[in-house]
Amino acid sequence: QDAQEFLIFLVNRLSELVKSETQPKKPGEGGTTAAGGGGGESKQTWVEELFEGRLRTETRCLCCESVHTRDEPFINLSIPITQNTPITGCLRDCSAGEYLKRDNKYYCDTCCSYQEAAKGLKVHAQPNVLIVQLKRFEYHERYQCLTKLSARVPFPLELKLVNTVGRRTVFWFYLVFED
Repeated sequence: QDAQEFLIFLVNRLSELVKSETQPKKPGEGGTTAAGGGGGESKQTWVEELFEGRLRTETRCLCCESVHTRDEPFINLSIPITQNTPITGCLRDCSAGEYLKRDNKYYCDTCCSYQEAAKGLKVHAQPNVLIVQLKRFEYHERYQCLTKLSARVPFPLELKLVNTVGRRTVFWFYLVFED
């Protein structure tokens, strides 16, 4: 089985179990109801506080300079690797911006048309425990197949995430290697 998929399943399932145990019971189900409960808000579980971070995607229209941002939660970062590049370099390469042009133009709501744009990715909220999946397979268009990369990826025991909002040291807990 794919170790990364299993780990994500395990973290999600653990979060669901913790939520179901901490939710107040409805009247008639036995037990007592929590005072002040039922506002419709879902509090973050300790599992989410440990493993969940937020990625921010920023897309800047090169015509009108308007910026569109989108935040989304993540539990793990999947990063491509290159030979003898430390993990910090791989993370930096992963978050490097890209230009959307030609057939891949961005639809700008301000311009009301497709425009060239710059798109970047930042870690907006860092998790307390960072899970990194090293993408060890690369697709070769010429041969139309995947090949395994056996590149050495050095990593420190302490890591300062690059290209983040508010930097802090993250201690490595778990590395997932894709087979």
